[in-house]
Amino acid sequence: MDIFRYIVRFLYKIRWYLVILPMIALVVAWFLTRNMERVYDANTTIYTGMITGYSIEGNGSGGGNGQTNITNLMLIIQTDNTIHEVALRLFARCMLYGNPNKDNNYITAEHFQQLEATVPADVRALVQNGEDESYGRLKAYEKPSQDNYLYNLLNHHPYFSINSITSRLKVLRLENSDIIDIAYSANDPGICYNTLDILNKVFAAQYQQLRYGETMNVINFFRREVNKLSKVLNAAENDLIRYNIRHRIINYGEQTKQLTVLDMQQQNAANELRKNKATTEALINYLKQQMGNRQQLFQTNEKFTGMVREISRLQSRIANLKLMNSENSGNNPEAQLELAKAERELADATAKVKDYTASIEAATFSTETGVKAKDLIDRWLEQVLILEQTKAELAVYDVMRSKLDDQYKFYSPLGATIDRKARHIGFIEGNYMEMLKALNAARLRQRNLQMSTATLKQLNPPVFP
Repeated sequence: MDIFRYIVRFLYKIRWYLVILPMIALVVAWFLTRNMERVYDANTTIYTGMITGYSIEGNGSGGGNGQTNITNLMLIIQTDNTIHEVALRLFARCMLYGNPNKDNNYITAEHFQQLEATVPADVRALVQNGEDESYGRLKAYEKPSQDNYLYNLLNHHPYFSINSITSRLKVLRLENSDIIDIAYSANDPGICYNTLDILNKVFAAQYQQLRYGETMNVINFFRREVNKLSKVLNAAENDLIRYNIRHRIINYGEQTKQLTVLDMQQQNAANELRKNKATTEALINYLKQQMGNRQQLFQTNEKFTGMVREISRLQSRIANLKLMNSENSGNNPEAQLELAKAERELADATAKVKDYTASIEAATFSTETGVKAKDLIDRWLEQVLILEQTKAELAVYDVMRSKLDDQYKFYSPLGATIDRKARHIGFIEGNYMEMLKALNAARLRQRNLQMSTATLKQLNPPVFP
C-alpha cells in the first residue's frame, strides 16, 4: 500500500508535465507532417495457368518448365522495355484526359497543372487521336539525347521515369500457385490505378510477342522449305508424266510383263512351226520316194511351180494381214477386207493347183506300194502347201521376233530412267513430308503458346484507390 501511495503522489506532482508534453508533441507532429503527401496503393492478381493449365503438347501449359515460365513472366513485367512502354502510354493518357481544374480518374488537377507546365508545345501536339496513335508518335519522337523532352521525362519524372515506376512496383507469386500479384503505389490515385491498368495490357502483349517469336521464325522457315520442296516435287512429277507420255508409258511394269508374255508365246509358236516344218519336210521326202519319177514331173513343170509360188505369196500376205489385224486389235476394216480377199484368192489358187495336178498325172497306181498314184500326189501336194504355209508363218514370226527385240531395246533403258526418276521423286517427297511434319509441330507449338497466353486472366483487376 505504501508503494501505491508513493506512485500516486509522484504522478500528482508531475501532472502538468503529463498533459503539456503530449500536447507539444502533437503540435510538433502536425506541424512537421502538414505538407506530406498521401500514398495510394493498388494491386491486381493474374492467373497464369503455367503449371496446372491444359497443354495440347502434353508437357505442361505453354511448354517447358512451369516454374521457369512464371519466373520469366514476372521478369518480363519488370523489364525496362515493358516499363518504358507503360510510361509512354501513361503520359499519353494523362495528357489526353487530364483536367487542370478538376481531379479525375487519370490524374489530379494539381499534378496535371505541374505536368502541363513542363510539356513543350511540339510534344503536346503529338498527343491526339487516341492513346495508341499518341503512343506511336511519342515513341517515334523520343531520342536518347538530353535535349529530348521525353528522354528526360522517362529518366527523371516521379510518375513516368522507368526507375521510379520499377522501384514502386512489386511482383510476387502467391505461394506455389499459378497466380501472381502485382502491387503499385503512388501519391496520385489516378496515376496509381492507370499505371497498373496499362501494365496489365502491356506485359500480356510483350509476353505474347516474345513467346510467339520463339516459333514464328521457325514456322516461316519450314513454310518456305515446304513451298520450295512442293514446287520441286511437282516439277519432278510433271517431268515423269511428260517422259511417260513421250514414250507411251502407262504402266511400265504391266507393259513389260505383257511384252514378256508375248515374247514367250511367240517363241513357243515359232518352235511349234519349226517342228511342223521339219515333220512336213520329212513327210514330203518320204512321199517323193514313193512317187518315184512322178514328183520330178511336177517339179519341172513351170506352170505347177508358178502356182505353188502364187500360193506361197498369198499365204505370206495372209499371215502379214493377220499380224497387222492383231496389232490393231481387229479395229482396221480395210485390213479385214484385204484378209478376206486374200483368203478367197488362196482358196481359188489351191483349187486350181489341185485340178492341174490331176490333169497331168502320168500313171494311176504306184508300183512300189500298191497305193493309187492319185492319193500319193494329193498327199504330196497337201504337204507341199502346208510347208509353204509354215514357211510364210515363220517369216512373219521372224518379223515379230525383230519387233520384239526392238521393244526390248526400247523398254530396257526406259526402266532404268523411270526408276531413277521415281527414286528422285521419292527422295524429294521424303524431304517434303519431313518438312511438313516439322511445320505442323511448330504450328502445334505456336497454338499451345497462344493457349498459354490466353490463360493470362485478371482475377482481380486494379481498383481505383
